[in-house]
Amino acid sequence: MKHFKENQKQLLEYLEILKNSQNVLAETYFIIVYNFLFLENKYFDSVKESKKEINRYLDLPKLETVEDVLDKFAELYGVYNNVRFAVETFDSVEEIRLRLKKSPDFYTKLQTV
Repeated sequence: MKHFKENQKQLLEYLEILKNSQNVLAETYFIIVYNFLFLENKYFDSVKESKKEINRYLDLPKLETVEDVLDKFAELYGVYNNVRFAVETFDSVEEIRLRLKKSPDFYTKLQTV
């Protein structure tokens, strides 16, 4: 399993590859996963206890083409994918829910702090 920071770095690379693709859904999803990794790391014990881990299920290889990144998006966004399930239910963790209420831009802008 990669460290949170490694997966975040890879997600930033995916976003860079996608920046001219005009695939808003894929870009938004990768931003959300990136930001949620930040929260998972910060509130790790609560997230683990709630079984809402995202990083545990991420396998983000180095990709170089828009097509490959979109294929990875399709995999992670698949209805039965553990990452998607964790993302969709992430706000059931109390600390996460409170943080998201304070920062609605967590779903649209990369968080750095």
